Amino acid sequence: MIKPIVHVDMDGVLVDLADAIVRLPAEVRERYGEDVDEVPGLFDDPPPIRGAVEALTRLVESDRLDIHVLSTAPWGNPSAWTAKRHWMERYFGDMFEKRITLTHRKNWVSGDFLIDDRPNNGAEEFSGEWIQFGVAPFDTWEQVVRYLLADGFYWLGGLGAHCSESELRDSLIHHWLDTGGQTKSELPTPLVKSVISFSKPSPMGGVSVPDIAHGPHVHPNNPNRMVSWIPADLELPADEWRRIAKELGVPTMEFVPSPQPHVDVKFLNQALKLLMDVNVFQEGDGVGRFKTSFRKSKKFGTTRYRGGAALPVVPSQTLTSHYLEFLNAEVAYVFTSSGPTLSSRKTLHMAHRIDGDWVLGKKLNEYLS
Repeated sequence: MIKPIVHVDMDGVLVDLADAIVRLPAEVRERYGEDVDEVPGLFDDPPPIRGAVEALTRLVESDRLDIHVLSTAPWGNPSAWTAKRHWMERYFGDMFEKRITLTHRKNWVSGDFLIDDRPNNGAEEFSGEWIQFGVAPFDTWEQVVRYLLADGFYWLGGLGAHCSESELRDSLIHHWLDTGGQTKSELPTPLVKSVISFSKPSPMGGVSVPDIAHGPHVHPNNPNRMVSWIPADLELPADEWRRIAKELGVPTMEFVPSPQPHVDVKFLNQALKLLMDVNVFQEGDGVGRFKTSFRKSKKFGTTRYRGGAALPVVPSQTLTSHYLEFLNAEVAYVFTSSGPTLSSRKTLHMAHRIDGDWVLGKKLNEYLS
C-alpha cells in the first residue's frame, strides 16, 4: 500500500510554545521583544498542545500514513535545534528516530500533507495539502485525525472525489451556484442550515462573515441576495448525501470504502480531469490504476508495448473501464477496455497536458480480447 506522507510542525501544533513564553519573567520578554524565541532554554520543556501526543501516536499506529516532523528552529537560538529533538524523544520515545527535519524552507520538502499553524517558512507554498492547524475545519487534533483517517471517499462522477464531508458539502453548494439552481431553487435543508444568506446592496449586507467563510456569492435565483458558508462536517449518512446530490442534479454518487482514501482521491481527481478533457468518460465507467510494461529489442534498439497490470479503484457500472498511469504532471498512459468480456476492445494511448488541459496523443496499441 502506498502511504501518504504527512509532515507535522512542532511549535503551535505539537508544542505549546505560547505557554512557555507566558511563563517567562516579564523583564525577559521585554528585553527580547519580537525575538523572544531566541531566549536560551525556551524550547527545553514547553508543554504539549492539548491532545497532540495522543493524536499523533494514533496516526502513527494506524499504519496508514508515513509521518514525519517538519519544523523550524530560530537561527539565533542554536540550543533550540537540539531541544526540539529531545522534546520529541521525551514524549514519543524513538517513534520519530531519523524522522525529524529542521528547515526554513518547508516548501522544498516533498509530501502529501503538512500540518502547520502558520503560513511562514514556505508552509503556504507546500506542494501537497496544507492543513492549517487551529483554523476551521482543523481547530483541534481530533478534527485532524478524523480527516486523515477517513474511512472512505465520496465518488461524484463529474464533481470529483472527496475525502471529507466538508469538501463534499462545499462541492455540492458550488454545483448549485454554478448551475444557477436549475434543479432546485433552494438548497436541501441540511445544506441550508450551514449557509448564511444576506441582502445587497452593501457588500456584506450588514452581516459579519468570518474570513474563513466561502464567498460571498450571488444567490443563483435571487440577484439581490448573497450566500456564504463556513467549512464544517455535517456527518450525514451516505444515503442522505445521495438524496441531496440527486436533488441538486447529480444523479450518481457512490460511497467507496478505502484503506488509503487520500491517495485514491488524489489519483481519481487527476484521472477524472484527464478523462473529462479528452471526452472519453461516461458516468458509470470504471476508473483504476495502470502499470505499463514495455519490451526493448536488443537487436533493433526499439521499445514495444508488452502489456500492463490494471488495478480497479472504482468498479465499472457500464462495459467500459479506464486505467491510468501518470508518469508526471504532463504525461500519462490511458488504457481503456470496453465491450463484453469475451470480445472487448482494448486501447492504450499517450496523453499530454498542454496549457492546463489534457489531450490524447499517439495510440500505442489496440486489440480485441
